[in-house]
Amino acid sequence: TLRTYVSDLGGGLVVVGGPDSYGPGGYYRTPLEDALPVEMQILDQQRLPQLTIAYLIDRSGSMGMTTPSGASLLDLAKEAIIRSIDLLQPTDRAGVASFDMDSYWIAEFQNVQDRRSLQRQVATLTPSGGTSIMAGMQLVARDIVDEPAPLRHVILLTDGGAIPDGLVTLTRNLYQNEGVTTSVISIGNWEPAFLRDMAEVGGGQFHGVQDAHMIPNIFSAETVLATRSYIQEDTFNPILTANHPIMSGIPALPSLRGYVATTPRAAAQTILRGPEPYRDPVLAAWQYGLGRSVAFTSDATARWGQNWVSWDDFATFWGQAVRWTITEGATGNLETRVQLEDG
Repeated sequence: TLRTYVSDLGGGLVVVGGPDSYGPGGYYRTPLEDALPVEMQILDQQRLPQLTIAYLIDRSGSMGMTTPSGASLLDLAKEAIIRSIDLLQPTDRAGVASFDMDSYWIAEFQNVQDRRSLQRQVATLTPSGGTSIMAGMQLVARDIVDEPAPLRHVILLTDGGAIPDGLVTLTRNLYQNEGVTTSVISIGNWEPAFLRDMAEVGGGQFHGVQDAHMIPNIFSAETVLATRSYIQEDTFNPILTANHPIMSGIPALPSLRGYVATTPRAAAQTILRGPEPYRDPVLAAWQYGLGRSVAFTSDATARWGQNWVSWDDFATFWGQAVRWTITEGATGNLETRVQLEDG
């Protein structure tokens, strides 16, 4: 609906960043990304450290449960892994393991150069049997410690119906002794405390998921966050790179404290960029079908934009950003106002 509103109906779209936006927010390969002048993926492979990622998937019988759309929980997990693999670089390594009462490698750790072959192996997963998370974690832990990548990350997806004994200790040891982080995705209304504890002691994130269709977005966000390269938190002064109506009458810009790294589209205009050496877009705009959209990759809060929210031209900047997206065919009696409120 949002994409159609902009592209087909000539609507305007302004997206503001933050640590849960763009790639880190799981918006890779979504209609929101389609409509924006930036891509969620960093395409410069040289700036991304090598990553080894292990996908550990519950394949017990309960994972065959169907969602209202007709897809099973396991189908959504497979789609999530396939999308996540697309975010990896050819120099990264990935492995896919599953467990019921035992554990199995669906695809052992390998370079992501032939991602299509890896994705085909993921598609062979089928639901069956009981649930032993410990069997799966022991298999992954045994092999991931020998991986040479500086970043090693495990994503565990389960509905949690398993004996918890020893899992928190194993996850803690992996993190403290080997530097391997673990994130946990728990499906269903029941969120066992030990799964949240595993993510906490494993230096990762916990995701309690009631809407199973969010699983692919969460996997995308986890993949991005595991690289530790998408969120840039350093104080810098945005650099003006193009004359644009959004910047009309604004003589100077205050500093920002961070932004989310993205890649500008070829047809987009980058208006503000970040510092060297990456020169990432901070403010970009483009025509999308009949409408227009603007991407601001920093935020509008005190976290990254502390000096902006108190800036005299704060309202002018956002007013002009919104006004630019109102296309020529719109009625001329519209007024834009930005009002800052605490809380």
